[in-house]
Amino acid sequence: MPSWTDIKARWSTGWQELHRQTLAKLGSAIKRNPESFRPQVTATLTDLQAARAHLQRIQARLPQIKDDATRAKAARVFAALYQRYHVLAAGIYADDEQARAEKAAQARSGQAQVSGFIVPLLIIGGIVLGVAAIAWAIASREHAKNLREQTALADHELTARVEASKEGRVLQETTLPEQPQSAPLLSATAPDVGGGGTGAKVGLALVGVLALVAAGVALPMFLKR
Repeated sequence: MPSWTDIKARWSTGWQELHRQTLAKLGSAIKRNPESFRPQVTATLTDLQAARAHLQRIQARLPQIKDDATRAKAARVFAALYQRYHVLAAGIYADDEQARAEKAAQARSGQAQVSGFIVPLLIIGGIVLGVAAIAWAIASREHAKNLREQTALADHELTARVEASKEGRVLQETTLPEQPQSAPLLSATAPDVGGGGTGAKVGLALVGVLALVAAGVALPMFLKR
């Protein structure tokens, strides 16, 4: 399965530019006083964690929808939200992933510091964040909030639909909107991370979610965050 670093490397140009601009604007301030950004980062993390919980509940209920057309539409909504979660979360969790890799490298080498990894500036809920992750949490604040709201709505409607099905009631056709993508979430041309075609695997893995959930196949959340 792709790592958070892999997914981040596949960000579309739009996401990359948003991150770059925020780093240019706030990078120095974050390094000087990372604690001043803790409330904003915490809010983004809270919304992403809530969105993930909604997605897990949606995923568990999808196979319970008996009508094929209804399940297929719900699966499309889920797949789009699922991809958005991973794209947004990657900007934060990639730092934590790299920090853990650094710790493991230190243990193997016996060195006090290993070059090429992030400098931890905040630790929130056990998650290590460097300047890049903090900047992304600020840049993606409204996106994370919107994702939490949309996953909550999808979770609520799907729960009602499943309960109605159990009781023999018929609800009106789902009102959940298809998730528009005016710009791609993942780049089709980003370089591989570490070679071996990793970049392509990330895109294929995320896109493949739709086929699985549409068929009512249970699948684990890609990553443990």
